[in-house]
Amino acid sequence: MLRTLFRLLTGSRSPVVNGELTMPGLSRPVVIRRDGYGVPHIDAENDRDAAFALGFAQAQDRAGQLEVLLRIIHGTMAELVGDVALPLDRLSRRIGFHRSALEQWDVIDDDVKSLLDAFTAGINAGFEHGLKQWPHEFTLLKSIPTPWTGTDVLGYVKFLSFQLPSNWDVELARFLMLREDGPEAVAALDPVGKIVLNEPDAAPTGTLASLLAELQVLNEYAPRGGGSNNWAIAGSRTASGKPILASDPHLGPSLPNPWYLAHVRTPEWSVAGALFASSPVFPIGHNGHACWGVTAGLTDTTDLFIETLSEDGRQAKEPDGSWRDCQIYHETIRSKSGTEVVETIAVTPRGPLVTPLIPGETLAISLKAVWLQPRPLRGFFEAMKARSFEEFRKPFAAWPILPLNVLYADATGFIGYQLVGDLPIRSGGNGLLPTPVSRGDWTDYVAFDDMPTTANPDCGYLATANDDPYEWMPPTEKKAHIGFDFIDPYRAETIREEIARESQWTVPRVQNLQMNLRSKPWEIIRERVLALTATGDAAIALAELRGWDGYITLDSSAAAVYELFIAALSVQVAKAKAPNCWMLAVGGDGQGPFAHNLLGDRRIRHLIDLLDSQPDAWTSAMLESLATAVQQLREAAGPS
Repeated sequence: MLRTLFRLLTGSRSPVVNGELTMPGLSRPVVIRRDGYGVPHIDAENDRDAAFALGFAQAQDRAGQLEVLLRIIHGTMAELVGDVALPLDRLSRRIGFHRSALEQWDVIDDDVKSLLDAFTAGINAGFEHGLKQWPHEFTLLKSIPTPWTGTDVLGYVKFLSFQLPSNWDVELARFLMLREDGPEAVAALDPVGKIVLNEPDAAPTGTLASLLAELQVLNEYAPRGGGSNNWAIAGSRTASGKPILASDPHLGPSLPNPWYLAHVRTPEWSVAGALFASSPVFPIGHNGHACWGVTAGLTDTTDLFIETLSEDGRQAKEPDGSWRDCQIYHETIRSKSGTEVVETIAVTPRGPLVTPLIPGETLAISLKAVWLQPRPLRGFFEAMKARSFEEFRKPFAAWPILPLNVLYADATGFIGYQLVGDLPIRSGGNGLLPTPVSRGDWTDYVAFDDMPTTANPDCGYLATANDDPYEWMPPTEKKAHIGFDFIDPYRAETIREEIARESQWTVPRVQNLQMNLRSKPWEIIRERVLALTATGDAAIALAELRGWDGYITLDSSAAAVYELFIAALSVQVAKAKAPNCWMLAVGGDGQGPFAHNLLGDRRIRHLIDLLDSQPDAWTSAMLESLATAVQQLREAAGPS
């Protein structure tokens, strides 16, 4: 009833998709056709007009989403929704997504600037000419769309680089666990805990609490979470004799979707695939000759530094004991309520302070990130036109943003892998914890030719799923340190094992593999769990699991028992090892600043290692967790 009333009051507000429009910004006529799913198919006579049309179509379809992203980048969300967003705006201003985009604009190539300018001109034209009325979001919030500029696209990819796991959240989680539960807890719960962790000599406390509260607000507007799969199967393993490539991105669920589907064609090139809304390039796509797909690389592109400041917060102490001036900015943040907040921002030689400046507080945390540096950018802007793997990979020598595992396949039968995204070389520290400035800084960047890459393996397939590439590549290929915080390898191993079982792969079979529900961890622990002797609810759980085929299907009560058992056991282990900060180790509460952090994403491998190395020590915990699973299901779904 309410939906019907709302529709009657506001109308459908559909974009203009029929007829002919005349507007400034195009050099030649462009045609945009929509298929039955609403996906735009664009015919343009040159690159700039193609980028303009892409922006125009995105503005028609995603105006509200574009507005939210723009305001997150600029730190102006409170102007739209009120004081509740002030913490988000303060954090955005301090990190400086927009500020660093302005700095980067000066070092990128003119052809990239031209495409960004054309794309955002298309967005603005879409707002003005492509909509009959402002979409519902703007009506409800009594607002109108904000114009875009080319630097805003750079700001967005910086924000995306911050949101996708880039290690800063795990650094904070390790630090808090180290402080509250000690180094033994970190060593016991972190898969890389065997590495010596030196507790920082000193670190901020009050300002850190403010940072965590701001991160929680950010998570409400832009939920984190994800992971991805991709694989390329050579023609030697396909029924057609041609390669098949699959790309299956997993980002936090949202409406609208982060991805935007489109097809663009010019006389020189054609690309169809998926873009991020607010971007003109295709991270997943094909150009009629080559295709490519991505997963999050999870390399360590970001470090936190513990800074010692002067009493007024205007200077930072250097490793040699000298003092250097910080760059100081005063920015006014306005709220819809009329509130105005002046945020004082300090940028040290490492990077911006992400903890707020508080009078008298001389310790702070700065953030240094590859994606905040003013470095050249090409990558997908050029690669999506490639006709060979070498043409495809070379532009990523200039890619200082999202670290990605990129897989490639083409019509000649070639398949290849390249890890992309600039990486720092450190003079001290290992990127696992916030590091005191006195212990070192970055000295250089890893050479592109030293990044992991391979092609045409004898096995006939390549696959990644946010795992460490050095675990599946030959040891001789390891030329650079790329990080520690990768996800458990079970998804990637499952894909490789499934591909290896067949030699006549077809597209429908590959689509089925994307929906594969096999639980490899259960296969590893099955015998150990089923060997338990249980009574009561734990016995009910074991009875379910004994007949289970190990596939996580929606209609499987055993699958539900298994998932809740693993979750309960993870919590038990975390509480035993880190009673104060155990929630950090299991991925937070799903909502706060540590939701879906990489410690939580690596719990299963850790559990399996514990059950292998200390089988008798965890018998009672396993029995209790089995009973907990049954009790939770009974409470949630009834006695059946």
